Amino acid sequence: MRALSLLLFFGLAQAAQAEPKAEFKRTFFPFGKYLVLNDTVYVTKGAEKVARPGQIGLLTGRRRLSGALIQNGFANVGTLPDVAAGKGWIFEIGRKDLARVSASGTVSTGEDIQGFGLEGDGAVAGNSLTSETYKGVLLYASDWLAIDTRIRKMWEEGSARNYLINDDFRVIDTVLYATGYTGAGELQLDGSAQLNGAGSGTVGAVEVTAAGNASKSYTINLSDESVIAFSSRQLCWRDGKFAGTAPDVIGERRPKSCPAFDG
Repeated sequence: MRALSLLLFFGLAQAAQAEPKAEFKRTFFPFGKYLVLNDTVYVTKGAEKVARPGQIGLLTGRRRLSGALIQNGFANVGTLPDVAAGKGWIFEIGRKDLARVSASGTVSTGEDIQGFGLEGDGAVAGNSLTSETYKGVLLYASDWLAIDTRIRKMWEEGSARNYLINDDFRVIDTVLYATGYTGAGELQLDGSAQLNGAGSGTVGAVEVTAAGNASKSYTINLSDESVIAFSSRQLCWRDGKFAGTAPDVIGERRPKSCPAFDG
């Protein structure tokens, strides 16, 4: 009986675990402002130019000798069509950290999740010192074979070749959105995200369920103004032809396995 009680307690403790927490970091190597979530580093500078996974564009800012190690921003060029968004997950971020990385100070909103201690307030006070915690949503591009096929077709058709061969060209891989929901309630994404268009307002919506209330789904509307961080992938070339993509890891040079365009 004691063993059963311990197992039940352990199971309840596991179920009550909170979402992972994103933290703001300012580092000297690599130099910049970053958001760290689950031991992965995401770029915050230029996030205001990002709306959804599958965008294409160029890294911007100071390059030169330190350029390979510094992520300075992102200039949007366009959006690949029909990019599938993976299920992703919910994370937490403190008000102070959110104010540091949010360029616009706004967050995504949707239905208030009543009866679960979560309310959508739709704004973040940049000068607040409270430790109140917000909910965030991480989405990622899930079908890179399909994305590679689209990029290869662009190359073969001669579309945007000057962009594609640029060493600063990137495809947005993962996007982190802040939501207007606060509180201690645990949420989880219910299925893949439905993304619409390329941004400039509402990007799409995700369905979430609350722990202990799986029979009820809630909608969170995402917007490009609520993007607080992102990651990207770079293009690899061999013999003057596009050969796929590879993660652009902050603080690391382009891997030898992913050569730059040499034609």
